Amino acid sequence: MLWLGVCHFRWRVDGPSRRSRRGFTLIELLVVISIIGLLAGLLYPSLSQARAVGRSAACKANLRSAGTAFRMYLNESNDVMPVAAAIASVNPQGKKLLIDVLGPHLSGPEVLLCPADAGKRVFLEEKSSYEYETVVGGESIAQNDFVRHIGEAHFPILYDCNPFHGDTGDAGGKNFLFADLHVED
Repeated sequence: MLWLGVCHFRWRVDGPSRRSRRGFTLIELLVVISIIGLLAGLLYPSLSQARAVGRSAACKANLRSAGTAFRMYLNESNDVMPVAAAIASVNPQGKKLLIDVLGPHLSGPEVLLCPADAGKRVFLEEKSSYEYETVVGGESIAQNDFVRHIGEAHFPILYDCNPFHGDTGDAGGKNFLFADLHVED
């Protein structure tokens, strides 16, 4: 046997050393968990905001579909707007509901459901999450005095019943379908 120096090294072939089998300490685990919790706390507001923006976009898509249904109805009725109740609970004259008037032109009743209507509360009570502007009912939009004064691009005909997308008075709290059939918040 050849000696290369004073020290003799012994190699272990029976597995890892005692130190490498030990795992993580409690403090290391707590640090990792707290970092993950901190990152989740930072990301949660942006994720909830992204969900709210998604619901608002889906609401606008529903209003666009309702606008298409309005256009089909107007084509059949010589550009005369439907006579319908604003919402089911405010219907003293017993007018038809918007879902009944536009129903044949809608892909389904869920078009009149705003995705931000929590628990479908308003939709189930009123048969629509949107309110119809009854002042144009039974008239051509082009001949309505209110619409002529304000302009089709600024006169809403269908809009959220409640400020589903923000607080009352906030920009973006409600979405609107205007008389020229474009959608904005």
